[in-house]
Amino acid sequence: MATVETDRSLLRAAGRAAVAAALFYLLQPVAVLFLIPGATESGHYDAPGDLQRWTGPYEVVTFGGIAVCSLVLVAALARLLPRGSLAASVGTASGVVGVAGWLGIAGISLSSVSLIGRSLADIDVSLDVQREAMQAIATVGGASVGVAAFGAAGWAVAVGLSILRTGALGRRTGWIAVAGGVLVVAAALVLVHPLLGALVLIPFYLVLGVALLVTARHA
Repeated sequence: MATVETDRSLLRAAGRAAVAAALFYLLQPVAVLFLIPGATESGHYDAPGDLQRWTGPYEVVTFGGIAVCSLVLVAALARLLPRGSLAASVGTASGVVGVAGWLGIAGISLSSVSLIGRSLADIDVSLDVQREAMQAIATVGGASVGVAAFGAAGWAVAVGLSILRTGALGRRTGWIAVAGGVLVVAAALVLVHPLLGALVLIPFYLVLGVALLVTARHA
């Protein structure tokens, strides 16, 4: 009985973490579409002096929240899957890499509006050079998005395959995980933009979270 109750608790924790990760990630498109003037119209990155200070802490909350929730999700499912499964072990490692990617994005977002980032405006160079520096920082941020997206995708596929092979957590959960991971990679590679692949994680985490919560209720 204790084992069953522990499994239910882990499933609930994983499900809630997945849903929370999706909700945290929704904060990013909301900011881009509604809170940052001209963010979807400008063809270049802002100069350091034009950055709005609040965007750094906002994105730290957004991406830091995704990182924490993703870590809970990865850890909870790692405990639920059979020990000794190579696919599950690889998936857990990939999930941790994805978490590191989210933390990297949070750090880059904060550094861009910190004293270090904003001091770029005091350097005696042209505005175009300053914008190029911001573009370089954004490129590193984009790379971190790729690490987060591909890490999460690798985790989803590996864990999903482990679930399908062992029968743990139900085949529905396994297929959701595999399909979600494949869609993330496909969106990133076909559209040649890691951010678009990462955005697929929003519906994926929502669906996976609901599936895990339903499984917990019937466990």
